[in-house]
Amino acid sequence: MSLRFGRPFRFKWSDVWGSLGTPLSDPTEEKSWRRLLHRATDAKNRHPRDPDQACRLRCGCNDESMDHMVRCMYSKPFWRACIAFCQTVLGETADMRDIPMVVIFGVGHDGKLLGMPTRAFLRHAVRWWYDSMCSVYKEKTVFVWKSCLHMTLLKFREAVVRKCASIRRHYIHRVYTPLTEVVPEEERARYATLAKIQLDGSYTLTAAFRLAITRAET
Repeated sequence: MSLRFGRPFRFKWSDVWGSLGTPLSDPTEEKSWRRLLHRATDAKNRHPRDPDQACRLRCGCNDESMDHMVRCMYSKPFWRACIAFCQTVLGETADMRDIPMVVIFGVGHDGKLLGMPTRAFLRHAVRWWYDSMCSVYKEKTVFVWKSCLHMTLLKFREAVVRKCASIRRHYIHRVYTPLTEVVPEEERARYATLAKIQLDGSYTLTAAFRLAITRAET
């Protein structure tokens, strides 16, 4: 498989497989990404009897492969916007110049896993990107990367709110019992770039996160 990328892989497969599942993405949200990772995405070249093998985004490529779908010139603005969000809002410091490695494997240019919030966000991104790609193919819609980004951010916000709500429920279920332990500060700090979560589970989304959603909406 590394030959398809023109160079040997620098990451460890054990790290990639071990990264399946994050606190901010459930199997439903990760489904499209997992299919991409397993080379099971329904690209056109998987149907050799279909006379139309052209990229569904009509970029001029006549061999729509899974690799091309990610690299397509019309998909790149979406991935670049997602990477910018990861760097400016999530505080990702890894080198994310290699879009296929970032999107498909969740690793940076050095082959090391990206941070948990970044990996979770990108899996939401793959889900809504692929959903948009399917709509283009089946419903003859137009791929608008800005709309796709907005949807991704909204759904990612829902995932963050669910996590905050679970911390809140943990507190409420124990507050009037002898079980006094709460979700530790280290766990709540994992989501610090997205929300400030109090001891009792009350939360406030960060200004940078809210601003990113507002900008995508406008």
